[in-house]
Amino acid sequence: MASDELKSFKVGDKVKKPVEPPRPSAKAEAPPAQASSVGFPRIEGLVEADQPDLAGLEARHAELLAMAESAKGNKDKAAAKKAALAYQRARELIAYLLETKAKMSGAVGPSGSGS
Repeated sequence: MASDELKSFKVGDKVKKPVEPPRPSAKAEAPPAQASSVGFPRIEGLVEADQPDLAGLEARHAELLAMAESAKGNKDKAAAKKAALAYQRARELIAYLLETKAKMSGAVGPSGSGS
């Protein structure tokens, strides 16, 4: 008797199907996003700007360094140091990208041309 009940049991009969959002039709396509972006639009925006504003990045880095020194627990100090290192690496990346951009455009960067 129990085996007859198990043979006819289906999970789909006991569980409701989730409601899926409507799928957009082929007619209502959204315009494609910027195809040239590789996934870091904020960094790309800084690099493409004529005069990039890095004051916020540097201020947050300084704030994290201060937090790493004044934090009470070792866990907080380690987290602040890790975040400060990430900001430092982001700043170095932006500096490298700006230098590469200057080289590609043919302009001499602030580092000079080896003289």
